[in-house]
Amino acid sequence: MLETISRKCAHLKTIDLSGSNELCETEILLLTNLRATLQLVNLHHIQEKNISSMGVAKLINALPNLVSLGSYLKTGEAIHYLCKEMKRSHPTKLKYLHDKNTDFESLASIQKLCPDLCSIFLNDPTRNLVKHLTSFKRLYKLKLSKVSAEDIHEMLEQNPNWDIRHLELVCLRESLDLTKIARFCPNLRFLEIFYSMSVHVSCPFNFPTLQKLTIYCTEIRGFDAQQDILVGCPNVQKLTLCQCDQLDDELLLNMLTCDALKHCEELCLLQAPGLTSEAIRYLLMTLDK
Repeated sequence: MLETISRKCAHLKTIDLSGSNELCETEILLLTNLRATLQLVNLHHIQEKNISSMGVAKLINALPNLVSLGSYLKTGEAIHYLCKEMKRSHPTKLKYLHDKNTDFESLASIQKLCPDLCSIFLNDPTRNLVKHLTSFKRLYKLKLSKVSAEDIHEMLEQNPNWDIRHLELVCLRESLDLTKIARFCPNLRFLEIFYSMSVHVSCPFNFPTLQKLTIYCTEIRGFDAQQDILVGCPNVQKLTLCQCDQLDDELLLNMLTCDALKHCEELCLLQAPGLTSEAIRYLLMTLDK
């Protein structure tokens, strides 16, 4: 199949091979015939027994315009092989990187060969590794899974005014301080937190740039935390909060009186037993204005 594609589709820029478990390394390397045009090869859920990271390294090396391997989980390992075993010294054009169990050796190779990364997703990286991600000067979107909140705090504190625009955190260990996110990421537009231990607010903050905030299946700790979040994000357009047990009619009405949510376009308040239909009617009337 890939032999025919490589011969007949001379202008191909993107190919998605996700879950193509019957493909072997020899077939994948046929894509090198499209070296002049191919930019994205999604190798998500490719069988490792059929296609090794060494084979993927060869593919990266042979495709000079490649910007992404999609959700391929061994990108770091392939880049490390490319750097150390194949002795490549000039950088790739990769813009997006998805990797699992990233260690410091792989990161060093990634820093050397992928300096132009704009978007990174690391799943369960080595402890204390994420603070080094600020070396990627063009990075604007970062997704992290199975890291500690302390690592996030340290990463931000060591690099104040980091120009990150989109931060997504999944299965975060320990409690994340939203005040530190607001303080050290002044240009952040999107903050999404899923299936994590908890978030808290160490002191009231002002987050005027934030347009989307999602805190899903994650505890919001602290008596005034939900109030601080609503007031501290005056320009939020899309807001999702879960476990809103502190939120009642009086608090919501007070927030609306202070013009909280005045720019909100999508609102999802989950597990809010203290809200009645009266508050919801007032909310709809306020947002309609």
